[in-house]
Amino acid sequence: MLTDMNEAVQDVAAEIQAEGGECAAAIGSVSNRQDCERAVQAAIEQWGQLDILVNNAGVLRDRTLEKQSDADWDTVLDVHLTGARNMTLAAWPSMSARKYGRIINTTSASGLYGNFGQTNYAAAKMGLVGFTKSCALEGVRHGVNAHCIAPIAHTAMTDKLWDDSAKAGTDPALVSPVVAYLASSECRENCMILAAGGGYVARVAVIEALGARVEHGQSLNAEWVRENFARISDMRNADAPPSVIQALKKAFRAESTGEI
Repeated sequence: MLTDMNEAVQDVAAEIQAEGGECAAAIGSVSNRQDCERAVQAAIEQWGQLDILVNNAGVLRDRTLEKQSDADWDTVLDVHLTGARNMTLAAWPSMSARKYGRIINTTSASGLYGNFGQTNYAAAKMGLVGFTKSCALEGVRHGVNAHCIAPIAHTAMTDKLWDDSAKAGTDPALVSPVVAYLASSECRENCMILAAGGGYVARVAVIEALGARVEHGQSLNAEWVRENFARISDMRNADAPPSVIQALKKAFRAESTGEI
């Protein structure tokens, strides 16, 4: 099932069918809860179940922060972040009832690392990382896994922004196999963030340094932070806490036992 605001999505569905695939199209906006529910219901009616959801809807309103209007901000977050929430909410009951589901959300290097002129887009895309991580934790008991991809691919969204040299080697076909594997029953991983594009695939992680801790009797003040900043920011032996609980355990462990 393909969902898009543009009626051209029906042509894409027809192309897939012409190549021997099964596909249907639903016209609507992911920022509209009712449209999302209708799309999911149509998929279930056509195939009897819903196993995979790929949240890939996108839009750009690139402007520097000081020139960005409220509409520029709201539109981008409504499509990327709220849209992913709406589609996931619509799909979740079917997946959890069957104790199986795969959700793939589309983040971006702009969200992971920031990008000039894209505060709205970067905020939405990094928001999707937190959204995905939380869905992955909540979905474990329901057999629902959630992942993120950060693709580098030439699409209609970037067509007017990229020159021919930037488009070369960024065929979406070099990303779709990554999505296919993450969405498969063979993938036992949960909550992966994978960068993919141009034949390159790599895991991305939010990591935390070992950090520094005040000694007994010391005060944690601005001067202490200044004096220990090298240790605080040393990323050697950094790790990726699997949840906020593990991160809190690391931050607040007792000196005597190493635990909370």
